[in-house]
Amino acid sequence: MSKNEIRNHIRQQRRNQSPSIIQRKSKAIWESLSSIQEFNRAGTIAFYVSIAREGEVDTTTMIEESLSLGKRICVPKVVKNNALRFIEIRSMKDLNKGSFGILEPAGGSRILPQAIDLVIVPGVAFDKSGNRLGFGKGYYDKFLSKLEDGTPIIALAFDFQIVDGIPSSKNDVKVHKIITETSIIECLKHKEP
Repeated sequence: MSKNEIRNHIRQQRRNQSPSIIQRKSKAIWESLSSIQEFNRAGTIAFYVSIAREGEVDTTTMIEESLSLGKRICVPKVVKNNALRFIEIRSMKDLNKGSFGILEPAGGSRILPQAIDLVIVPGVAFDKSGNRLGFGKGYYDKFLSKLEDGTPIIALAFDFQIVDGIPSSKNDVKVHKIITETSIIECLKHKEP
């Protein structure tokens, strides 16, 4: 399948899930995420804000829980040239509808990529080697390429978002782990298909 075929197929599957199933699976994903070493060691975490209409893994509760644990949380704001700027938030109330109707920070302090200890990334589909298929605009790849070497990049996904192989290019940045409702996939241990 082409990238667009994979993207369309998985997006449809995500949207077909009921809100209660998304919440149940997201809760299981949060339980795994909050128990791993990378999360517990991280002081500053870059989260994405989930888009309900897309049926994404729900991060809103995860962000609130992380804040209550004393984590410093930053979320993306789209700026010119298809770039992401991560802005610190102290509550979900710091978000307003922004680009593409996605919740993003209205104001707040910018957090530079070098100050981030852990990045939680969205994606439409992933393979076990860590290749990620996004919406095709390259926002995250540009941002991820600026991180300090060794900064953990973790994807949150439902089981059906894991596919056999995703075509990748030299500009694509791989994720290190994928957390689904049933497993934690260590991508660095998997070879390219």
